Amino acid sequence: MNAAERVNDLRADATNQGINVEGLSDVEVVLAAYDRARTEAYDAGHKVQAILVDQAKRERVVLATTRRNAQDDRRTLAGHYLQALIEGADRPITGLIYRIEQLPERGGVKPVAALKEAARDAKYEISVAQRHRATHPEMVTIGMQRAEIARLRDYISSAAAAIHTLLSTRVSGCDCPGCELLIGMDDVPAEVTDVS
Repeated sequence: MNAAERVNDLRADATNQGINVEGLSDVEVVLAAYDRARTEAYDAGHKVQAILVDQAKRERVVLATTRRNAQDDRRTLAGHYLQALIEGADRPITGLIYRIEQLPERGGVKPVAALKEAARDAKYEISVAQRHRATHPEMVTIGMQRAEIARLRDYISSAAAAIHTLLSTRVSGCDCPGCELLIGMDDVPAEVTDVS
């Protein structure tokens, strides 16, 4: 297509858009088309920017919700763990305290022997409770959830690094989706305390 045909196409496009180009020279038609294209690109850039701003706002809301949910999950985990500790340790310690309270004012061989036996019983029951806690269904579920969270964090880190490699020439710390994904994930820290 030669220059004259391209100018004729620009005239036809302008007419179709309701723009009067009669009496304009070919250069004026080209400049007018250029101005329209530049304005459209500028408007499109603003629309894209508005979409990105809206998306960032939505992401911040999701991140805040995720952070709150993570805090709630940690509180729930702490409650389950504390309940398991109390269930396992309460009975033998209460029994030991009861036996200590029953000691006479002046200790003898029999009361001391009974107290030592109660201490051995409490120690045994506490060790049984600790083993039971390690296999308690809620604790097992929590352990599995923690392992899955760690696996997902590793996957997200790998995916974010791959996205960064594809989209950015910078070493790190850019605004690409991969780096934003890492920053968002790091804002919700993984639980690192051992509950087993």
